[in-house]
Amino acid sequence: MHFYHMFYLLSLLKIIISLIKEIEVFLRSTYKNKFNAI
Repeated sequence: MHFYHMFYLLSLLKIIISLIKEIEVFLRSTYKNKFNAI
């Protein structure tokens, strides 16, 4: 049971990291668009 809990936490951590990377890319693209608009 403890092993399953650890596996669940690891998968959750991977999902959070992937979301953060996607948000970072999205923010970079929006910043580039803002600079191009100026």
